[in-house]
Amino acid sequence: MKKIGIIYGGRSTEHDASIKSKENICENLEEFEIVDIIFIDRNGLIFKNDKLVSLGKFVNYLSNKKDVFYINLLHGTEGEDGEWSGLIDIANVNGSFENVLTSSLLMNKYEQSIIVKHEVKNIFIPNSVIIHSFDSENIVFEKIFSLKTENIILKPNSMGASHFTFHYNGINKEFIINSLNKIFQYDDNAIVQEFIEGEEFTCGAYNSFDNCNVLPIIHVKASHQDFLDHKTKHNKNMSKIDFNKFSEQTKIEDVVMNLFKIFNIQVMCRFDFIVSKGKIYYLEGNVIPGFSKGSAFPMMLNKANISLNDFLKDIIKYKTSLRKKIKFLPYVISD
Repeated sequence: MKKIGIIYGGRSTEHDASIKSKENICENLEEFEIVDIIFIDRNGLIFKNDKLVSLGKFVNYLSNKKDVFYINLLHGTEGEDGEWSGLIDIANVNGSFENVLTSSLLMNKYEQSIIVKHEVKNIFIPNSVIIHSFDSENIVFEKIFSLKTENIILKPNSMGASHFTFHYNGINKEFIINSLNKIFQYDDNAIVQEFIEGEEFTCGAYNSFDNCNVLPIIHVKASHQDFLDHKTKHNKNMSKIDFNKFSEQTKIEDVVMNLFKIFNIQVMCRFDFIVSKGKIYYLEGNVIPGFSKGSAFPMMLNKANISLNDFLKDIIKYKTSLRKKIKFLPYVISD
């Protein structure tokens, strides 16, 4: 399958990252014919090769393009969370869309952490509480005080790019309520968790026809503070990365392979960890990692001497080989 389409943009807080990913992929694909460029603007309007189309006509068009593989670059909501995945599955479209359940779980930081805590041995989870937008102020601080630490991280539960991620060393109620109000404009829930002082690592992997390919692990460190927020992650002069080997590397690689099985990941994912005093803490997974020039996943591919073209060939071969589930099963219900 040499014909591909790219779906990008989206009604998401990560719209800009999606545009950067699309630009980098288009610049570096040499062995494929890009036959469709699908742009979804911030309001949800769909443009197929620069022409505005309705959602119904768009889905009907995709369902008839059996010789095209569509690359999902819809980072964040309505792309990475499984909403588009469900539509694509119903229309029986070939593409890099993850399955709905995996997507929704790995968009929910709190729920995925619960699964990892119960299913993966020798991996730790920062003590965390989930704050709902409908929680009263008293309930909010009851939950926070239950962590029994004033050194905390506050972040959205289902947003990417480390938007609205705050570090507080000391419980300032006014600051916390103001931060929650910012988050609740975009997300129904927030997470408050104990701050883990340590080294942060990110590890990507993807499925090829015969195995799960774990990519070289990146060590990421903020240049001017003790944790990585949106600003430090998206400004190259504010963080440092390296691929140096470290004592827990093999353990993290094994964990990533295990996580692919636990979450039934079909395409790719990038997982974030903190290593502190010899303990590995799980943070989150991202099923559509960034593909801009400065993003971690393309750096990992490059370090592994895997071209973007070879990576794409691998995931196309694997994804199109997956057995289609039978959904039709008639049976008789007696009155």
